[in-house]
Amino acid sequence: MWKNHKIKPFRPFIDMIYGGIPDATLQECVDALPERGKSRLLLGYYDESDIRKALEHFSIQKKLDELGLGNYRIYMNTSNPDFQELRFFVKEKNTREIILLKNSEPIAEIILREALLSPPTRFTVNTKPCPYLVVQWLRLQNPFAKFNPENLLPGQKFPGLGVGKKVMEMLHSLIKNLHLKGVVNRPEFLHNAILYSKTFKFVNPESQGRLNALKRDLKNLNLWQIAWAAHEGFIIENDNKKLSNWYQAEQVMDGCEHMEKYFQSKFYEKECKKIEEETHFSLSPDTPLKYRCSVI
Repeated sequence: MWKNHKIKPFRPFIDMIYGGIPDATLQECVDALPERGKSRLLLGYYDESDIRKALEHFSIQKKLDELGLGNYRIYMNTSNPDFQELRFFVKEKNTREIILLKNSEPIAEIILREALLSPPTRFTVNTKPCPYLVVQWLRLQNPFAKFNPENLLPGQKFPGLGVGKKVMEMLHSLIKNLHLKGVVNRPEFLHNAILYSKTFKFVNPESQGRLNALKRDLKNLNLWQIAWAAHEGFIIENDNKKLSNWYQAEQVMDGCEHMEKYFQSKFYEKECKKIEEETHFSLSPDTPLKYRCSVI
């Protein structure tokens, strides 16, 4: 379990959010983000033993043991507060040493940072940005598994580990202990956005409305079919353009008071509903049969 920490004095930290969210002033940064400790620790607080305890607590270690991946080494690169990297490597079969070569494949990799986030100014004014944990990169994979390449999702080199939900639970616990207000991610692929949408919302109501419309119109297809149909350009939006790749935008889990009010506001709900009603998705006539068969 993560060690709990009291709120400490704040330190500056500049954000990167998309155009709909204003940049914070230096004073707002000073007023918003907790000061972190030594750079050798993850997010200034956690060492390798803390990480291993958290993996044990959330039953991730148990799952890795079941997969034969429980004997791993953790590589930490935390010198840059904007690039807090964790990588997990396991022993190759029939070897005694941990493989840490540049071309070796990790079973897990995550890059984190803290950042400021606030609702778009067109909805609220004079609101202080809140501190969030940003997941800049997350990869969970089993390089040692036997698999059919045709079953992979876009962007995958190997099958997953089956611990995605547990990792989200662990991150949720982490933000509570660090007194952060939520988790932000920017999904690279459409299937990531769909999976995250169970607990995340897009900050941009247009993005949320489009995703809602897509899930509505393609509800008879499974995730693999939607993912590859979108990736290969077979999904048509509003009868006139192909959705070749899902554009990236920020999704948020939990949030500060102002962000929660924003998500619950008439403005956000109205914009989402408007876009959802105006947007329709379908498969193009030349879509391969494997992407268009309804799921029974």
